[in-house]
Amino acid sequence: MKEKEIDELIQKALTDESKLPKGLEQRLEQHINDLEATEKQKLFRVRATIMWAVGIAASLMLIISIGFYGIEREKEPQIIADTYSTPEEAALVAEKTLAFVAEKLNQGLAQAADAEAKIQKVNHIMENLK
Repeated sequence: MKEKEIDELIQKALTDESKLPKGLEQRLEQHINDLEATEKQKLFRVRATIMWAVGIAASLMLIISIGFYGIEREKEPQIIADTYSTPEEAALVAEKTLAFVAEKLNQGLAQAADAEAKIQKVNHIMENLK
């Protein structure tokens, strides 16, 4: 094209001589809306597919977990053996253990009583300062 023809086309485009065909705007809007609806449908399908796959994976994990749990439960339970040969021996050891625990508890209570006495002294001094 020559420069003159290009200038004429530009001038024609800038003037009102070239008008849009009747109904073009509505058709374009409708086409854009249709494209948007199609895009939303595709997105919905993708999300639905992902949710379906996640559901299947979760179901499989649940089934596998239940299977392992069942296998573990089928194993024979271990028989708990007695620690002492006679009940008297077990009672003696239990008595010694309880005596040890009581001794440690009394030591802790004595320390707490000492701390309480010191706190009372400090509180008495603080009251006298007021």
